[in-house]
Amino acid sequence: MQIDRGQINGGQIYGGQIHRGQIYRGLPPGARDAAAALVAEAFARKLRAPLGRGTRAQAFLARAIDPGKVLSAVAPDGRLLGVAGYQVAGEGGFVGGTLSDLAAIYGWPSAIWRSAVFLALHRPAPGGCLKVETICVAAGARGRGVGTALLRALEVEAAQRGLGELRLEVTDTNPRAQALYQRAGFRSDRVTRMGPLGPIFGFARVIGMRRQVGASVSSAPAP
Repeated sequence: MQIDRGQINGGQIYGGQIHRGQIYRGLPPGARDAAAALVAEAFARKLRAPLGRGTRAQAFLARAIDPGKVLSAVAPDGRLLGVAGYQVAGEGGFVGGTLSDLAAIYGWPSAIWRSAVFLALHRPAPGGCLKVETICVAAGARGRGVGTALLRALEVEAAQRGLGELRLEVTDTNPRAQALYQRAGFRSDRVTRMGPLGPIFGFARVIGMRRQVGASVSSAPAP
């Protein structure tokens, strides 16, 4: 997918290069489907219960994402290299959507129970922090520092908003991501057990992690 970088909402805000690309605030026009595909792939296991698999899951995400709560990594040729979605208390987050959005894709009977399952996953961001919802990198751009650059950009976004902390959650089925965040200075502060919902979602625990804005970020390449 080609993106006219001159039309990106908010323009370029973060200096430096990421595999000869740049990071921008917002989602480029026409990039909803590409962003939805990245999220659907990265979180296929976690979203399987409420959204299922295949094109309908991606179609719902394309409707539900908020382009105002994301940073986009874009290559010089306009390819979307990755996205970092976030949530701020009182403003909502990157992946939202309504019952009507679910119904438009799945029908009303299915939308009702899917909404209830979604609520079991939702944990609103506490005040004073920027909560990282997702960092997704396109397959061809992994291992080149894009994820780490997006994480750095999220810290800039938090600082510009006057927020003193980054928070995120990672499931116990994703130790690679947990190790990446630990290298970036995040520390575990709580564990939420899914209990009887574990088999439904495919993971038993959610590990909460946090890091103060201004702490050093490892330069190790992100996946």
